[in-house]
Amino acid sequence: MARIDKLFWSYFLLYLDFTLALGIIKINLVPDWAGYLLLLSALKELQQESPLFRQPQIWCTVLAIYSGLLWIGDLTGVAFNPGGWLLGLAATCLQLYITLRVIDGIADVEQFRACDLGSGPLHKVWGIAAVGSLASYILVWIPPLSGICALISGISTMVILGRLNTTRKLWRTYIGI
Repeated sequence: MARIDKLFWSYFLLYLDFTLALGIIKINLVPDWAGYLLLLSALKELQQESPLFRQPQIWCTVLAIYSGLLWIGDLTGVAFNPGGWLLGLAATCLQLYITLRVIDGIADVEQFRACDLGSGPLHKVWGIAAVGSLASYILVWIPPLSGICALISGISTMVILGRLNTTRKLWRTYIGI
């Protein structure tokens, strides 16, 4: 699989959530840890294009381990969420940081190769997703506002996925595989 395809599919795995609930056991059919491992692989390959792709790699590993532990806990019915709300907020902040670094890496490649890969729109929609995600966490005790923020975050996340697909196509046009 081409490195830019790995990048797109990693976000596809991270952003889409398909969960099967069987009593106290939840099975996430598209686990986040798999998305983080694929993202880590893509970033390692993309670092040839920009050193900015190197920066978030350690955090992909951290989030792969964290989400893997949560996945095992859900699968076995054993609740595992030390730190609860605060750790969830930290994981969200790390995810936002990783995505920003990926978008910055795409912008760096654009500048170096003098081509448009769509980093401008990605930066804009990332800002909306970041505000929505963080606000939904911070406003968790005010459910209507938190819900609205989560909806904004969810919609903008799907737009990011669509924009990453556009970036993938532009990458193939300007840079190749």
